[in-house]
Amino acid sequence: MNCTILACPRLLFLITNCALLSEIVYTKYTFSPANLKIPSVRVTRSDIWHTCSPLLSYLTVTGKKVAMSRAKAFLKGEWISLWNKCRSQGVARQEKLAQAPQTATTRSTKQVEVLAQNYARAGNLSKASQSICSTLKPALKPDTLDKLKTKNPQDSTDFDSHHWPTTDGMDDMRRDDDWQKTEAESFSIKKIRQYFARCAPLIAQDVDGWRPREHIAWMFNDGDEMFHEIFCTQLILPYVKGNFFEGYLSKAAGGEFFALEKPNESVRPVFIGSTWWRAPASLFVAEVNSDVANFLMCTYDNFLQFACQKDGATRCAQITQLIASNCEVHDVDNPLVFMQLGIIDAFCSVRRQAQFDVLAERASTSYYNRNVRDGDMIPCAPSLRKYWGYFQSMQGHTSTLLFH
Repeated sequence: MNCTILACPRLLFLITNCALLSEIVYTKYTFSPANLKIPSVRVTRSDIWHTCSPLLSYLTVTGKKVAMSRAKAFLKGEWISLWNKCRSQGVARQEKLAQAPQTATTRSTKQVEVLAQNYARAGNLSKASQSICSTLKPALKPDTLDKLKTKNPQDSTDFDSHHWPTTDGMDDMRRDDDWQKTEAESFSIKKIRQYFARCAPLIAQDVDGWRPREHIAWMFNDGDEMFHEIFCTQLILPYVKGNFFEGYLSKAAGGEFFALEKPNESVRPVFIGSTWWRAPASLFVAEVNSDVANFLMCTYDNFLQFACQKDGATRCAQITQLIASNCEVHDVDNPLVFMQLGIIDAFCSVRRQAQFDVLAERASTSYYNRNVRDGDMIPCAPSLRKYWGYFQSMQGHTSTLLFH
């Protein structure tokens, strides 16, 4: 069922139990764990997952009752009625926006106060502080999209892959005891439940309207092991392993895209990836964190790690000032230099060949004025190699960024 949603919905809830994946279209047999391995069934499951969400929760009020009633209607086959409601509400929203287009106006003092109080009461003090202190406003000028395209140019995804691991090699790796242990421990139902439960309240909704704590965390409260297992294998692990169908990758690697206007009239791009992407990415980073830190500290004797701390940048500045104040003599010919290194989010990176060369541990071209040449070995933290499928699927393909 291929549907075009007229307006991005604010999702509240989808389905509270196993009906989400096991009975949502045909029968429990159709979406049993065994049949989910069949490509046609998996494609249908992906389409339904993203299509039925607005049918069930489009512009509904907060609470489970409305979503539950719509879910029951969905399971009874009353799709036309739900779709007509969704479509009429979408058309009404478009007409409203046509009559009163959105403008880049700042909130009034009263609106900011109310918003900050809502964030603070929910427990998100960071967002409360940001809503008060931020002076940026949405960029909605006619040239905003052109500015975003200039700042985020699209480069080729035709990579040199002759050093890349093969599919058979990755399959063999995932049959190893080491990977089986990693999957069982780092991506367990317990870890997934903890991630969603510990997410900050009222964080930004993704392109489908999901908020992890408000909309997903409660799905793990009923002890439904079958549903939780399907949730893990069909919504979380595909990102970890890069197990997607080719036609779905641009959406899976994409998300919502908007911009804030800076005082100099330039734009600050903001990207919100899918909740289903952010969850496995966070679990994967937590799994490799210590190994990558040890790799960097053992490889470079002057490397200091601050990223493990909650506010690593502030701590880095404090240590830098402390070291600098204790340096009584500075040699002009051999000055004391501090460099702060960080890993950028790959969606902002235009040329990603270097990233794949590091993961493959071998250069495909020359770097650094030919000090690194084609075929040279490049050191890489061993734990990152296990997630080749993630990097290839999320950062090796063209992604669709939805700008409103």
